[in-house]
Amino acid sequence: YSEQDVRVMFSSHGTIEECTVLRDNNGQSKGCAFVTFSTRQCAINAIKKMHHSQTMEGCSSPLVVKFADTQKEKDAKRLQQVTQNLWNVASANNLAALGPQYLARERDRGRESVSSANNLVTLGPQYLALLQQQMGSSTNSGATASSLSSQLGNLQQLPSLNNVSV
Repeated sequence: YSEQDVRVMFSSHGTIEECTVLRDNNGQSKGCAFVTFSTRQCAINAIKKMHHSQTMEGCSSPLVVKFADTQKEKDAKRLQQVTQNLWNVASANNLAALGPQYLARERDRGRESVSSANNLVTLGPQYLALLQQQMGSSTNSGATASSLSSQLGNLQQLPSLNNVSV
């Protein structure tokens, strides 16, 4: 879909000031667009009328129309996703219950499943306790141990974790 297609879909709800379709590196639509209306009331009307009103061609889910997330909401969502992935990896390998000394000893002994989680050792017990406190127990593992280091990198970039000792 093009910006013009999106404008046509939403123009009946009010004056559109800006319309942007997100695209990948090849110029293909990512299936997401931002529409800025001239007034908040126009946006509310569009949300009420358009949210879940239709399923777009080539999509499996109905149209989602909502106010854009604030930066704080984006950070919170990202933190939750990264923390869940880390917790899933730790739970899958029983790392959270083992403690940093055991992890360090096993890493030094060359155990592959534990050595892939070297960064958990450097985070220390404060971070493991934070994971336990925030996430409780988890049963489904959506991440693998090999993705742990990239998840830690993402996590350390979040401004809301500046007070966590790493």
